[in-house]
This record gives sequence, C-alpha cells and structure tokens, in this order.
Amino acid sequence: MNLVNLHDLKPQFVEAGVVIGKNGQPLYWHQPDNASGGSLPDNRALWEFFRDNWKNIQGFAHSHPGDFDEPSHPDITTFAGIELGLDLRFDWWIVTRRKVTVTRWNGPAVYDYRTALLETEPIWTNELRLRSRRVQTTA
Repeated sequence: MNLVNLHDLKPQFVEAGVVIGKNGQPLYWHQPDNASGGSLPDNRALWEFFRDNWKNIQGFAHSHPGDFDEPSHPDITTFAGIELGLDLRFDWWIVTRRKVTVTRWNGPAVYDYRTALLETEPIWTNELRLRSRRVQTTA
C-alpha cells in the first residue's frame, strides 16, 4: 500500500471552463485532463456542445491563474472563431482567484472585444474556482 502524507499534497491551479445557459445556469463543465495553469485545450465534445446547444447558450466562462483577468490573444481568437462559426455573439467570462470579468465583441473588426469587471459574481463562480484546483503530491 502506498500511503501519501497529507502535508505532501499541494493544490495546483489548472484552467477549467463552463458553458453558461441563457438562464444563467451551468450547462456543460469543461475540464480536459490536459489542462494546465496556462491553457485550457478545447476538444471535440466542447465544440459539439456549442454546435448542438447554441440556442440555449449565453456564453462560456473559464478560469485564469492568479489575478490575470484579461483575455489572452488565444482567448480572443477562440471567442471570434466560435462566434463566427455559429454567427452568434456570446458573453466570455474570466474568473480569477479574486475577480470576474466579462468580455464581449465591441466591433467593428473581428477581434475588437472589450472587457469589464463584474461587481456581482455569477452563481457558478465558486464552483468554477473549485474545479480549477487539482491536488498533486510534491514527492
């Protein structure tokens, strides 16, 4: 039997995501095994969920490590790609340890997005933060 000392367990932050419905409720949690603290890989299941449920989707939220609450360039190109592919506009939330922002297309250019800090956190925020933590042994 391989016993792990609880003092050797450390939480590791990895990006996680969630598709949010027009009712403000989580519709699909996106937690790929290959997520890291610097990236949230997409996968076929996520794309198919967007394709099959677009009528009920308000947007997508994902976590960022630390307090970096602005979308990265890959975030913006992903936002634009999904919106162009579905011919729809969504809300794109970024959840950090302390803040939540929302990014929306502001036009006219394809990558013209604007980000605003939310004063009130959506109900799913804490769950996303919890799903962004994985426990790893330090040994």
